[in-house]
Amino acid sequence: MTDWDTNEGVPGFVDIPRLSEDPARAEASSSREYSPAEDLEDPLAAREVLQLRELMKNFVQEMVVGREVNIVVEEDQLEKGWLRLTPNLLQLRLDVDGASHEMLLRNIRDVRSGKMGHGPVKLDSLCCTLLLKGGECLSFRFQSLAERNRFAKCVKVLALALEQ
Repeated sequence: MTDWDTNEGVPGFVDIPRLSEDPARAEASSSREYSPAEDLEDPLAAREVLQLRELMKNFVQEMVVGREVNIVVEEDQLEKGWLRLTPNLLQLRLDVDGASHEMLLRNIRDVRSGKMGHGPVKLDSLCCTLLLKGGECLSFRFQSLAERNRFAKCVKVLALALEQ
């Protein structure tokens, strides 16, 4: 079982194939869990892979429980909602004013951070917008740039993983 497996009988993890297979290395590592960073010869790249893996693990754990979000509804107006990731990692579920809205991650066309020059609502640097394939968009406002960047990066990774 991997960190991504929700143990619900549905796919919920990304299987990263090994990049190379050295018999001596395979025998030595057979007693422990495989890490894709092992196949990277550049230590900096290996560290980045491990950091991304840890970031995604923490994000998924947090988002399966859910978190309060500020939804940009009109210029200078925010509405509180509860955003969570379904345990199978396929959808985001947004609860607002007693209504539940579901978004398939595979329907996210792009994730944009910060100001956007067009649209009915002016966004600031703390905003992150999910652009959906159907032409709709949903913008959230975060407390900090670090929080916004973490959300944007992790949602992009999840959406890209489902494109394949």
